[in-house]
Amino acid sequence: MRVIEKVEIKLEWKDIDSRVVHPRPTYKRSTGKKVKHVMEILRHVAVNNGRLRDEDRIDEMPLVVGLGMAFEEWCAGLYPNMHLQPGEVKREGVAGNPDGFDSIFIGDLVDEFKFTYKSLRKRQDIRDEWMWMQQVMAYINIIDQEKYVFGGEVFRPSHGRFHICWANGDYTYPLQPRYIRYLVEFGRMELEENWNMMTKYAKEV
Repeated sequence: MRVIEKVEIKLEWKDIDSRVVHPRPTYKRSTGKKVKHVMEILRHVAVNNGRLRDEDRIDEMPLVVGLGMAFEEWCAGLYPNMHLQPGEVKREGVAGNPDGFDSIFIGDLVDEFKFTYKSLRKRQDIRDEWMWMQQVMAYINIIDQEKYVFGGEVFRPSHGRFHICWANGDYTYPLQPRYIRYLVEFGRMELEENWNMMTKYAKEV
């Protein structure tokens, strides 16, 4: 995988005034023993291989999750062409709920929003966030197989666009939030390895 773009978004008042309101569809997640969700599988893997850290657990707290949902809905309004919350996608008993879809000049992509209390100072390379990378790769794998139609054409993403709100920035004072957007391209071999892992560990969840 390679980072094609890393840019800090510095909002101005005109950006707030020009936001669009995306309709947010209501749908229920699949339930039952035959369907395993992407984040359930990844959390299971992270716990068992020591990748789940205390700071990851903080981001799972209900209040932080709620703040993340608010950031997602507000921030998505800055991107008028984004399809926010397109719905659940499924493949081979694995279900996922991508935050958004979009198409830009380099191709189709999956949008993912994160609100985190992790320190930006320790994370100069976004690719080190293992769960985030694996999550979006899983969505890409599901969508690619199902041939999702977006904008009248078959949607074939190979990129992930990560919208990260670092709630306390790099933890230097005065503390201030920073919004950084990353565009990551995934290789075919990485995607295949991801799906092999997802289907293997889905049986253990």
